Amino acid sequence: DEDPEALAERILARFEQVVAALQLNPPQLRLVSNLSGKLAGADELTRPSYWRRHVREAVRFGDGLATLRAQRIDLAIELGPHPTLLSFAGAVFGDEGPVRVASMRKGESDWPFVLDALASAYLAGARIDWRAQAQDAQGRMPRLSALPSYPFQRERFWFQAKPVAAALGAGRPSGDA
Repeated sequence: DEDPEALAERILARFEQVVAALQLNPPQLRLVSNLSGKLAGADELTRPSYWRRHVREAVRFGDGLATLRAQRIDLAIELGPHPTLLSFAGAVFGDEGPVRVASMRKGESDWPFVLDALASAYLAGARIDWRAQAQDAQGRMPRLSALPSYPFQRERFWFQAKPVAAALGAGRPSGDA
């Protein structure tokens, strides 16, 4: 029987080797580290040892939310199979916080839910590359239509029906008898 701690260390060492074989690029967006709960430095996120620690150490989710609150973010998107952490974000931010969007929900079809999340992010002010999102499951692009850039003019074209006089007499001659 192997000591569980020794086994965990062997697994972590192998994990770090696998991560070291990857090309780790600096992030293009600011990220909050789950290790510190603070904004992560680009050099920090490109070290395999960071990701080893990420697997092993405690998650500082509450501290991360406090950092996001201090950053005064406008939008929080939970990436995961079901929204569980957004409720914690609501407790930290309250009603004054960012728009909170779930990316998926257990028991619902993924693609329509993701599109709804994209629409919610767009309505919150996020820039979305809609052409990149428009491909179907086979990678085909739909035909896109240009819409007018001016507001639609509401003008009615319904005709006004006039009462029909013949229907009033119901087949009886009108006039004095």
